[in-house]
Amino acid sequence: MKYLTAALATLWRKSAQSESNGNGLGKGLLRGNDGKSQSLGVTGVEEPPLHYATMGDIREIAAFGVIVVALLVALNREVLCPGWDAGEAFRVLYVLTLAAEFAIWSDEFCGHVDWLNTSRFTDRRGLGKWASPIYGLFRIPALSLGMFALALVTLVVSLVVAVYVKEVVMLSFLLACIVMTHLFWNRQNIGGHGGLPVLHTLFCLCLLVEGNEAVVRICIATFMGFSYMGSALCKLVTSLLIQRPRQWWGNGDGLKFYLLDSVSIRPMRGIRRDVRSAIITAGPSLRPVLDLAMNAALIFELAVPALICMDARGAAVLLFAFHYSVWFLFDIDFMSYWAPSLLALAVDNQTLLSPAAVFQAVESAWEVAPYRTAVLLAYTMLQVLASVFVFDLNPRRGELLPFSAYPMFEEATRLFEDNQAMALVLRVPTAVPIPEP
Repeated sequence: MKYLTAALATLWRKSAQSESNGNGLGKGLLRGNDGKSQSLGVTGVEEPPLHYATMGDIREIAAFGVIVVALLVALNREVLCPGWDAGEAFRVLYVLTLAAEFAIWSDEFCGHVDWLNTSRFTDRRGLGKWASPIYGLFRIPALSLGMFALALVTLVVSLVVAVYVKEVVMLSFLLACIVMTHLFWNRQNIGGHGGLPVLHTLFCLCLLVEGNEAVVRICIATFMGFSYMGSALCKLVTSLLIQRPRQWWGNGDGLKFYLLDSVSIRPMRGIRRDVRSAIITAGPSLRPVLDLAMNAALIFELAVPALICMDARGAAVLLFAFHYSVWFLFDIDFMSYWAPSLLALAVDNQTLLSPAAVFQAVESAWEVAPYRTAVLLAYTMLQVLASVFVFDLNPRRGELLPFSAYPMFEEATRLFEDNQAMALVLRVPTAVPIPEP
C-alpha cells in the first residue's frame, strides 16, 4: 500500500520540497518486484518494473476470490440469506464487492496516477483510450496523487456506508466518475471497457427505491446482455463489411494473432505462458479446434441476451467462466469490475427477462416511482441502442462512453499476412481504414 499511504500522508503535511526539484507525490516510492529502486527512463522519470502475469499475484487472488464468494452467495441467496429479497441482496453484494475490489487494487491505481503526473504523458483525464469526457459532456480535471488517493478512499468508504444508507450511492457514483477517469490505459482495464459497467450499475442503483428493485435489476441485466451482443456485432460488421478483403472472424489464426500480439505487452510465466505458447505454435492438426473455439465465442456473445432470458443464474456462471478464460489467455481483467454487475443475474432463479415479468415489474415500479422508472428505462435504452448501432472502430466517433458497443478484438486477423506485421509494431489494425479522429 506504499502509494496510497504515502499520498494520504502528504495531504496532512506541507512538503518543503518543490515540484521543480522533482519531488512530486510518490517520488522515490517505485520499487521493483525485489524491493529495489527502479532505473530512470529516457525522460528522467522512474520506470515501473516489467510485470509478468502469473497465477500467483496476491492481488488477483484476493480480487477474484472476493467476486467468486459474492457469486456463490448470490447463487445460494435463498439458503444463506433467507430474509433478503433479490433486489436488496444484489445491492448489498454489489457495493461491498465493489468496495473490496477498489481497496485491493488501490495501490495499483495510485501508482498509475503517480506515473501519469510525473511522466507528464498527458493532462487529459477521461474514459477509454482517448480519455473521452464522461457521457461526452463532463471533463474531469487532473488531480494530484494525494487528491486522487483521497477520492479513492472516500469512494471505498461511501460504498461500505451505502450498505446502510442507500442515498450514499449517488456520492459513490460521482466519486467513481472521478476515479475512473484517472485510470485510462491502466492495466486493470477499469478506465477502459472493462470498468464501464461500474458507472452504469451505480447510476441505476442511485434510482433504486422500495418498490422498483426488480426494474433496476432488469435494466442492469438488459444492458449487460446487450453489451455482449454488441461486441459480437462489432466483430461481424468489421470483418464482413468494413475490412478489405473481407474475412470471417471465427478463424483460429485470429486467436493466434491476438495471443502473439499480447506477448510483448502482457508477458506471462508459468502455466499461462505455456498454454499461450502451445496455442500460438499449434500445427494444422489443431486448426479445427481453434476454429471451433473462435466460432463458439462469437455465438456465445450473440446469444447472451437469450441465455439470460432462459436461465439468468446459468448465464451468470457461464459469463464468469468466459471472463476467467479471457484473463487466463490475455491477462485482460474483466473479473474485478465487470463481473460484479453480473451478480444481478445470480441473485434470483426466476426468469429475469420474460415479457410477463418485465411488464409486471415496470407497472409496479411506475406506480411507486414514475420519474425514476422513466429515467431508468431511458438510460437502459441508450445503452441498448449503442450496443446495436455503434460499430465504428474509432472510439472518438463511434462511442459516447460509458455508452459503448465494446468493439474489442473486432478485426478478423491472420498470422503471416503482410499488413499484419506492421499491425504488431504500430498496435493498430491495418486491414481496416481508420481515419484520424
